[in-house]
Amino acid sequence: MKKVIALALAMVMALSMTAMAAPALDIDIDTTPATCSDSTGDDGRLLPGHEYHFEVGTGLPDIYEKDGKKIVDADKSVDSKYYSVKADWDEGSALVSSVKIDNDCNHIVVTLKENYTIEDLKALEGTITLKQKKDIYVKDTSGIVEWEKGIEYDLPFAKEVANNVVDIDGGDNRDDAEPVDVVNDTIYNVTSSGWFDFGGDGDRLSSVLVRMQEDEQIFAYWNEDPVEEIEDKYYDADADLEYVTFVANPKLNRKAEIAIQGDYSDEYHLYKIENGDIKEMEYDFNEDDGLFTFTETRLGSYVISDKELVAEADEPAEDDEPAADDTTTQNPDTGANDVVGVAVALAAVSLVAAGAVSLKK
Repeated sequence: MKKVIALALAMVMALSMTAMAAPALDIDIDTTPATCSDSTGDDGRLLPGHEYHFEVGTGLPDIYEKDGKKIVDADKSVDSKYYSVKADWDEGSALVSSVKIDNDCNHIVVTLKENYTIEDLKALEGTITLKQKKDIYVKDTSGIVEWEKGIEYDLPFAKEVANNVVDIDGGDNRDDAEPVDVVNDTIYNVTSSGWFDFGGDGDRLSSVLVRMQEDEQIFAYWNEDPVEEIEDKYYDADADLEYVTFVANPKLNRKAEIAIQGDYSDEYHLYKIENGDIKEMEYDFNEDDGLFTFTETRLGSYVISDKELVAEADEPAEDDEPAADDTTTQNPDTGANDVVGVAVALAAVSLVAAGAVSLKK
């Protein structure tokens, strides 16, 4: 009888710790990007091509061990160890590259696709859902209880996405071109026709001089980051490679005069990068100021080198002689190889047939 009572008590205690569904929790997401996010644009807009971190508001529970020892505070619990994340967008799904959890800062991270043409604000609205991946122990008024995996928390999300837009007025003539200090994430909108000199911070790009018409637009930002594909494909231990890349590859309605800083040496080379390869360019080189000058209607990607670049695949072989263990010979195509192949095939068929007969016996 005592054993029965003891068993009954054990079952009651076990049932008290049985996994249960969580009560409804009031949880939200702070849609003001955290300080570790990329910069926002005008009026707090999210900028295409950038990554934004968001904190989950109060409401998630602290997480405990079964014995009541706290192991994770609620504000640190947004971790892929405990939760998965997904998003269901009502508007603007095409703007989003990914939604994930950052375990280091316990944020939900929304990464936007690059886009160089969005000038009007576009809505990004929907629901971001956290889903509990495993059973966890939490503390409520009754003590330590276990919550079943699969519990979901829906977090409403609403922001706007667009590039910054800056109006620019052109100069009356080439010598009075309006200087424009180019910055990233910005569409330049021409409000009056004229000449412009696009420049800014950088070591290599000197200027882009062009006449533009009213209502023309350009995403003129460039960077001087190494192009990994070119670094890998065109190498020279002694080469000094520098780059200028117009990230949006913008097309103009007329030719622009582009000046890129080389060096005070006519041994420098300038190449255009197209489809992961380089091509020779027509340009003028001024030794007095070390500038390459050329014209383009589409601003692309360029590499400056103090050595002539040679593709890895085009490098001459060190030894054209066959390897010592290479005994392969090639005969004229007389058809003899075909005959031998047929003979081998017929022999194989004969062996199979013989095997089948022996099996029957």
